[in-house]
Amino acid sequence: MIKKYIFLIGLILAFSISAADAKLPEQGYDINITYTDGKFYFNSVIINPSIDIENLKELGGDYYAEIISQYNKSIEKIYFSIPGAIIYDTFDPHTGSSSGGGIIKPNDTDFIIQVPYYENAREIKIYDFYGFEMLSVPVSQLAKDLCGDGICQNYESAEKCPSDCAKPAIGIETEEAKPLTETIAETASNPWLWGVIGAILLVIFIVILIIRSNKPEQAISSAPA
Repeated sequence: MIKKYIFLIGLILAFSISAADAKLPEQGYDINITYTDGKFYFNSVIINPSIDIENLKELGGDYYAEIISQYNKSIEKIYFSIPGAIIYDTFDPHTGSSSGGGIIKPNDTDFIIQVPYYENAREIKIYDFYGFEMLSVPVSQLAKDLCGDGICQNYESAEKCPSDCAKPAIGIETEEAKPLTETIAETASNPWLWGVIGAILLVIFIVILIIRSNKPEQAISSAPA
């Protein structure tokens, strides 16, 4: 009986260890693309909650998808090939050795590429083997809440994230700065302003007269004959 219990405990431990070592699926992007006459066209992108990230990183191909962050930094690259493409080799009939080869690609096909999900990703760019950009896929609308990072994303607004997107003041309109000549002309044509200036000058003139009238006269002494 004791041996049976020990066997069951060992079996349970082995199962627990193997389950712990197994890698759980991770989130990723499913990007639906159309390939036509050597060009890529973007159809749609969704979040796939269960993709094999490790397998994606081991895949090769003559194209790659580069994940770009909100700060325009490269996060990761995933290589892929167009489904249905045929790789062929050519051989020298005299020597029997390989003399070259190439890839025959379909003219028109729809397919899905999978890319790891990053919550700070802005876009995914598709490049060919020579590094020429073929397509740009926006994914910032699928990013997690980045409110508070100091950047007003295209999916944020003043109502949803006032810390990143400044909210305009209600009922207050900003007026553009006017040229100096136009400002002077408007001032010269304002009669109310000239009336105020005239009143101020008149007050100053009256104050000066009062001060001068209250000033004591100096005695004038005459020299002896």
